[in-house]
Amino acid sequence: MTDFPNQAPPFQLLLSGALARLTQYLNTGCYRSAYLARMVLEQVAETTNDEDLRQEASRLIDAIESKAGNQGRIAAHPMPRSNARQGCCKPAQRLSA
Repeated sequence: MTDFPNQAPPFQLLLSGALARLTQYLNTGCYRSAYLARMVLEQVAETTNDEDLRQEASRLIDAIESKAGNQGRIAAHPMPRSNARQGCCKPAQRLSA
């Protein structure tokens, strides 16, 4: 692996991506962001050797599914690319608390 100055290690980038998508979902209620946060958190849970991090990632996945999944907003299968940006991340799509 080539080292690049001022670049975070790949696992830190993965965690950063998960947190960014989760934050976007919480701020906008965008179901696409919920789906992407869930997908990245699953990868975190599958690749980490840290049992505490694995458990916390799994808890976040469960929380996303209970809030967005129960409303039919996210699914375990990929969303079609044609629907990826249609009205995505607009505050009007905000989910009720």
